Amino acid sequence: MWRRQMLGWTCLPGQTTSQAQNLFTDVTLSTLGNVTHAGAPFPDIRIGTGAAWFDFDRDGDLDLYMTNRVGGNHLWRSDGNGVFVDVAVAVGAADASHDHAGVALADYDNDGDLDIYLANGDEVVLLKNQLTETLR
Repeated sequence: MWRRQMLGWTCLPGQTTSQAQNLFTDVTLSTLGNVTHAGAPFPDIRIGTGAAWFDFDRDGDLDLYMTNRVGGNHLWRSDGNGVFVDVAVAVGAADASHDHAGVALADYDNDGDLDIYLANGDEVVLLKNQLTETLR
């Protein structure tokens, strides 16, 4: 979950195979309420299969990695003000070579940053966070 800083709401991104992404917003801070497209920080993503929040660039803001079965994966870098920019291609994290079915995070190389594990039907892919703005 992610607390939307502008409004103080708790939000969950959601995806389906038949429509654009949704942002599930907890408007009462105790019950999951509205489903909205308006103002959602992520554009139209199809056939999303996994998501993981983590601080990719160690700037104190949560970033979001999303696996996507069509067109590659996404790494949404947060600017801390509710604006997200997809940097997956720029940092080598898009990996459209497989149909990824899920994502998990762990510090594989014990260097203090989280690395990305991608699961699919063929093999597991490891993207090592190099803390130099790249994943390889």
